[in-house]
Amino acid sequence: MAPNLQERVGVAEAEIDHLEEKIDQVQSNLREFHTEVKTKLEDMQVASTRQHRELGEKIANLEKIKDRWIAWVIGAAFAAQIILQNWNQISRLLGK
Repeated sequence: MAPNLQERVGVAEAEIDHLEEKIDQVQSNLREFHTEVKTKLEDMQVASTRQHRELGEKIANLEKIKDRWIAWVIGAAFAAQIILQNWNQISRLLGK
């Protein structure tokens, strides 16, 4: 026999209540997931900012070292050029 209308409505109401509970669970899970993702992204941003700052400092230090080496090489090349251009006079002064 087919269930009467009253029974059908009762079953439908129970299913609706169950679906509403499931929807509430899904919404709660989504809120938790959103919070976790947001926290992880904030942590990643902090780490990325720190890494960029550290790399910037390292690059600045390397540029200072490079600039010193360039100055030394230019100075040495200039001194070598002067010595080579005046070698005859220098050797006479040194008595050779």
